[in-house]
Amino acid sequence: MATILVIDDDLQVRTMLRGMLEDEGFQVDVAVNGREGIKQYLTLPCDLVIVDIVMPELEGVEVINLLQKCVPAPKIIAISGGSRDTNATQNLNIAGQLGAALTLKKPVTYDILIQAVRDTLGAGPS
Repeated sequence: MATILVIDDDLQVRTMLRGMLEDEGFQVDVAVNGREGIKQYLTLPCDLVIVDIVMPELEGVEVINLLQKCVPAPKIIAISGGSRDTNATQNLNIAGQLGAALTLKKPVTYDILIQAVRDTLGAGPS
C-alpha cells in the first residue's frame, strides 16, 4: 500500500486525515509545518504528499515548489480552507499551477479524500 505524508499545522486536521487514510490501509506520516514536511520527504520519500496551503515556517505553495524539484518528485494533493487574506479557491488555483495533481477545499469529507487519493495514485475506485 502507498505511503502518504500529511503536512498540516492544525492538529485536528492532521489527526482526522491520518485516521481516514489509515482506515483505508495507507501508511501515513505527518508533519506539523512545511519545513518539517520537506525534511521528512528528503529523509524518507513517499508516494503522495497532502499539503495544507496556509502554514507557518513554509507556506504550502513553497512546499509544492520545493517538492517539484525533488527526484523522485511526489504526487501532491493541496488542501486549503483559505486565510484572512485569501480564499481557498485562490490558494488552490495557485497550488494547481505549481504542480499539485489535485486540490481540495477544507473541510474534506472521507469519501472525497479517499477518492482523490486513489485518483492521484492511479488506484481507481475500490
